[in-house]
Amino acid sequence: MKRLLHFTVCWLLLTTAGFAQSSLYGNMEVHPGGKVGVYNSMTFNSGYISTPRQAPPSNVAWAPASAPAGAANGSHVNGYAETWGNTAFTFPIGNGTTLRPAGISAPGSGTFSAAYFGTNPGAATLPTGGPFSTASLGTGVTGVSPVEYWDINGPSAVNLTLSWDANSNLNTLTGGTLSSLVIVGWDGTNWVNLGGTATGTLSGTGTITTTTPVIPNTYTAYTFGSVSTVTCATPTVAGAVSYPGGQVLCASSNAGSLTLTGQTGTVTGWETSTDGGTTWQAITGTAGNAFYTFINAQNGQQYRAIVSNGAGCQSLSATAVSIATSSTACTATGCDRPAGTVAINTTSEATGSNLVNQVILTDASGVIQYVSPAGSGTLSNVAAGSYLVYQVTFDNTQTPLPTLTPGTSLTAMGVGVCIKFSNQLTLNVCAPPTVRISGPAPGAVVTTTTPPITGTATPGTSVTLTGPGGQQCVATAANDGSYTCTSLTFTAGPQTVTAVVCTSVGCASATTNFSVNACSNPTVAGTASFTGGTLCSVANGGTITLSGQTGNVVRWETSTDGGTSFTPIANTTTSLAFTNAQNGQQYRAVVQNGAGCTAAASAPVTLTTSAGACPVNCTVQASVITK
Repeated sequence: MKRLLHFTVCWLLLTTAGFAQSSLYGNMEVHPGGKVGVYNSMTFNSGYISTPRQAPPSNVAWAPASAPAGAANGSHVNGYAETWGNTAFTFPIGNGTTLRPAGISAPGSGTFSAAYFGTNPGAATLPTGGPFSTASLGTGVTGVSPVEYWDINGPSAVNLTLSWDANSNLNTLTGGTLSSLVIVGWDGTNWVNLGGTATGTLSGTGTITTTTPVIPNTYTAYTFGSVSTVTCATPTVAGAVSYPGGQVLCASSNAGSLTLTGQTGTVTGWETSTDGGTTWQAITGTAGNAFYTFINAQNGQQYRAIVSNGAGCQSLSATAVSIATSSTACTATGCDRPAGTVAINTTSEATGSNLVNQVILTDASGVIQYVSPAGSGTLSNVAAGSYLVYQVTFDNTQTPLPTLTPGTSLTAMGVGVCIKFSNQLTLNVCAPPTVRISGPAPGAVVTTTTPPITGTATPGTSVTLTGPGGQQCVATAANDGSYTCTSLTFTAGPQTVTAVVCTSVGCASATTNFSVNACSNPTVAGTASFTGGTLCSVANGGTITLSGQTGNVVRWETSTDGGTSFTPIANTTTSLAFTNAQNGQQYRAVVQNGAGCTAAASAPVTLTTSAGACPVNCTVQASVITK
């Protein structure tokens, strides 16, 4: 009995269905977890049976001895087809626009499936294990199709057949030589040559079948490859990739140049891996370069070059280099340079009239902050902060040139065709140290011999204060910059204190001058006395004596108005001689016990004069009388 399927609904979702003799008119879709079984024949007339490519077991399965018919660009399985048994089978598969069948010879036993992918295997996400780098070539393979690939699965050995059309672009792949065309399989690392006999025209349609049976499960993907009919004169040596910088790089921003050495042959491209080398991605625009400049590598990211020594020679992968990054490698500790003019020690590996060397300082996010003049390692007006430092070397005759301007990120500067980065340095630029003395303020007068010395300095620095007689006090500036020293001792009179702060980027100093007016033993003025009694008011003289004083006589003073005002007398001894003192005239001494003590006047002595105290000079003789 023949059963015709006519679909008026655009999509029909199937979980499990079985058909004997059937025809397809319209579109069918197999739901994940579902399956369509064909037990006799199915004729494709129009529309597609779509299966979930992310779930290969959900497919269209042909029973032993059943077969598809009529598959074309406009009607086929868009996804996975399956068969089992021991009969040769051609899978009616495509991508929904193009029929690209794949076939197997009669197997011994087992279940086989296949799907077609009309995309570059180097960008594949399915099946599991993709992408499959078209630059990773096994022995003898000189090229791999970047147009399409198949996923073919099965447990026993069969001869595989792949088909092509004009869109496969096999003329380019093979250089127009049909005998160079082979089937290749991805072994997890490289595309392996599986050989094959081809019929058809490279610019039209055709098929190619392996001449040696292959167990499909051995390889993850299959496509067209090319081999050279030319014998390799000198075998390829892939060499090894190295990062001359060698150190752990900043995780948030990094750049560097990799070098390939020890190779024999030409670099056909570079690849990178971020999963420990399980899969590799081709890096466009890298053919012909024995170096590669990376920007913002991840921790553990690997890079390798693909090398071939010409026609007929094997393409080989160089020994890869792994880049290490860490967030702890983004900043420096301590002080490397003072703010202002910063000089970086550079060693240029190459020189020439066309080569330009410039030093750049970036922040931790990779934005350029400062750029040195060409040929110089010196940068001006650099503010305090932490920076990542590189020397960038480029050929100014090869465009595009890098954009080395402040505010440009490394990802936007452009690495051009001939630009290399030095190793990465972390640089901590510090502000010069500062220090000032705020107390005692310049010109101040203090009344203690141990005044606290206070001020501010760069937080965390040691402040060395030097006072009279070489006395020193070391204080540490607090987080707010303040410091205090109380261990310096001063004597009365003018004083000078110097503060010095030094860091790895230089020293700073400050000075204050002040006076100490402190008295440890206060002045006692004493008492002025005269022991001569009342003096003659006409002419007199004598000596006044000071006693009971503590300190030195600064001067004597006298008053003739009852002590309202005193007139100084230049005399610094403890006695004062006077002549012709007036009645009631007072005398006192002014005493001071050192520069820090207050001067004091002694108790005054008041002199008394009287005419009666004057001697009488009488020359009159008494008369004598008689009777």
